[in-house]
Amino acid sequence: MIPSKGTLFLSPYDEKANGPLKEEFKKQTNTKIRDEYNYCTTEIDVDHILGPEQEILDINMNKLTKFNNQIHTSFTIQITKDGTMGGFVNWFLMEMSMLSYLGTSPKEGKTHWKQ
Repeated sequence: MIPSKGTLFLSPYDEKANGPLKEEFKKQTNTKIRDEYNYCTTEIDVDHILGPEQEILDINMNKLTKFNNQIHTSFTIQITKDGTMGGFVNWFLMEMSMLSYLGTSPKEGKTHWKQ
């Protein structure tokens, strides 16, 4: 099944939610990336999301004829909860048909990708 629509979302995330690099992340990433990023989290706690989700990309796959690997967009991040922003949470939603979708929102619970 080919998706008909894809949407990418972004929200600010509290730095206190980040933890030391998880062992599985260490195994899956190369040395350069590990050395540059001392902290990450593989499980998102929705209580540490500091503001509303912002749609940053929406693609209608049915009308897409050419994709040049460059996307330019602008957006505004709102922080509506107390905390210190330490990064972003991002996720996608792919519409497969009118009745089915595939998404990785932290509000949807874990998937088989452990997201």
